Amino acid sequence: MIEVNRTSWDWLTRNRLESPGFQHLLDAASALILSVTIVEWVWKSQPTAGSIRELIVFIEVCYVLAAMLVWSAMWRYWKFYDSADTDAKQKWFLIMLVGFWYGAIAYYLFSVRRRVARVDRANS
Repeated sequence: MIEVNRTSWDWLTRNRLESPGFQHLLDAASALILSVTIVEWVWKSQPTAGSIRELIVFIEVCYVLAAMLVWSAMWRYWKFYDSADTDAKQKWFLIMLVGFWYGAIAYYLFSVRRRVARVDRANS
């Protein structure tokens, strides 16, 4: 009997996390999360018509899926692939732990994205 020891997040390898396509997906997910957050702060709980309410529910479902993707992908990158020094990793750990997906977005924008861009420039 063959025993497979895989988790549901094993498809998030370093090559995939650092690929341009996945970077675009994380960009879009981060933009969706931030824009929905801003819109909800501005609108608070405005009464809406039926069809608009369905659109809002659809957008909020996409928001939750995007938050799960960004948060889990950044935790995986931090745990397995981040080569920063211990102090930087501890700082990002606290930011992601306290900031939830907003902390993961900050980690992506200010650490992962810059590191991937540096590696791309060095390789070209």
